[in-house]
Amino acid sequence: MSRKKMVALGGKEFEEYNYLYTPGIHTRRSLSDVYKKPSKLKEAIYNDWIEGFSYCSESCSDFLTIDSYSKQSFRLSGMVTINGERYVIKVTPSRNYCANWTGYKQCNGGETNDR
Repeated sequence: MSRKKMVALGGKEFEEYNYLYTPGIHTRRSLSDVYKKPSKLKEAIYNDWIEGFSYCSESCSDFLTIDSYSKQSFRLSGMVTINGERYVIKVTPSRNYCANWTGYKQCNGGETNDR
């Protein structure tokens, strides 16, 4: 059984991958955009991630968005810069994933995987 490489970002643990799809730069959704009356639990989880993200983010181009959701749960994704390193992150109800994007080129308002 192979062990996944774990990375601590902003006090949270993430499984590191070589590549993750970059969330849409123009699609930004908050909790109130996707739920008319979110539960207290959803609000607490969302606010915890947003506050932690805002505290550790180093770049004005960093963002966190809800990229998928259902009645029961939602998934967050975004880009964050911590200690000069840029990461794509995905947060699901069961796991957190990240990929280091430092050094990737910006192309037409999006990201490419060419280094």
